Amino acid sequence: MIDHIIAKNKKRMLERYFESWARWVHLGKDRFNDSTGQSVLEKLIEQKGQILFSSSGGGSVQHEACIELKIEASLMKLAVTHLDVVHIIRIEYGAKREGNLSNEATQLEKSLYLGIDLRTYKRKLKHGRDHVADTIFKQ
Repeated sequence: MIDHIIAKNKKRMLERYFESWARWVHLGKDRFNDSTGQSVLEKLIEQKGQILFSSSGGGSVQHEACIELKIEASLMKLAVTHLDVVHIIRIEYGAKREGNLSNEATQLEKSLYLGIDLRTYKRKLKHGRDHVADTIFKQ
């Protein structure tokens, strides 16, 4: 019973994290670029995993590893072997807008747009969610 409750809580948390990540994808570029114009990924590589941002006061503040960065990193790793799964995750949560798909498009509409059946869409979506969840919730 307790395991079931924990699993439901993790699923709800993961959904909130994905929604936050999708907003970050669209807004994060401006929010996380500093005066040097470096992207988050460039900063991450340059600083070997630690990101320092300049504050308005002239000093620097360390930005703790945020959940959005963890999701993006997890998806980048998954894209090496399963780019199609990452594409589906990005479309499902609105991180990538495709053609004439509205933000309110159903999974069926998304699967038809991609030219795959709904069952395959859901299977690949689950694969992506599970991969990200394993990354985020690992001990």
